[in-house]
Amino acid sequence: RKITQIELARKAGVSQTAISLILNGESRASFSPQVRARVLGLVRKFNYVAARRSPGRRNQNLVGFLYPQRPCDFYEFEGAYGDILNGLQIAAQKKGTHIVVLESRLFEQAPALQAITRSIRGIIVESTDADLVRRLAANCPLVSIGCRPPGLAVNHVRRNTTAAAEAILGHLRDLGHQRVLLVREQPIGPYGAERRAAIQQLAAGYSIHVIGEAVLKEIRAPLVDLRRQFARLLGPKRNGPTAVICLVPGAAILQIIYSLGFQVPAHLSVVSFDPAPHAELCFPSLTSVHEHLELVATKAVEMLFEQIRTRNHIPQEAIIAPELIVRQSTSAPPAGH
Repeated sequence: RKITQIELARKAGVSQTAISLILNGESRASFSPQVRARVLGLVRKFNYVAARRSPGRRNQNLVGFLYPQRPCDFYEFEGAYGDILNGLQIAAQKKGTHIVVLESRLFEQAPALQAITRSIRGIIVESTDADLVRRLAANCPLVSIGCRPPGLAVNHVRRNTTAAAEAILGHLRDLGHQRVLLVREQPIGPYGAERRAAIQQLAAGYSIHVIGEAVLKEIRAPLVDLRRQFARLLGPKRNGPTAVICLVPGAAILQIIYSLGFQVPAHLSVVSFDPAPHAELCFPSLTSVHEHLELVATKAVEMLFEQIRTRNHIPQEAIIAPELIVRQSTSAPPAGH
């Protein structure tokens, strides 16, 4: 039995895309000599012959999904990419195609970019690298999701960050909260920056005052520094916040709040952007914004295939509305606040 490209990639410890690039001789600068030697040695050992197809014809069974080499936000990488990828795979299967995951570093050299875009039907990108997205859009059908790179006219699917902020602020106002603490990561990624800006701009309209920010400087680092910030910002009970809005994983914030002797939601209410499985598993379960990332993915696939079918290059934008799911972590503020 002949060895398949999947099996060859597994034995070499590289991706299928890397196998194709190395065999086409178009990626000498993208891979180390050791990697190329390992791949070519296995090709000779197993007498592997790549399937041939006509040069200008795209593979009708593959759609690329490009995510950043460094995730836009660590928080997003932990919680969102799995939902997006799962949604893409399901939507692509309904179209009779498959999703191949690509890393941005594969496109650093122009020959590699051209080779990859010739081998896929189209590409869905999660990147704020305007130059990379521009070069990809010039070579194959493309849809951008998430934070669109500035100054680019491409098909785009985005989450409605303003509606998410309005849902959070409206819920807290209806419960009677007037002072909130914002928790974000540093450096803040594009999603975190969008959410932060929306909350700060809209808060006054809901009679809510953002009294300060606690900053998580390294998501995997000990939480001692963040705990110190919380101890300072919570301050005297009558002047402190009665609610916390998390732009970082809510489970870590619950841990800090409990360590300081506060109870959720008796003393502090907590709202987050945690995906449903994460929010449901916390104790208490977290009130959180569900951004329907599976719908973002489905709409991106639909827009890509519509672009392929009609060859329409007029940019379109789709906005996916979020949903606030109220769970156990929010209630009315304690008496005296």
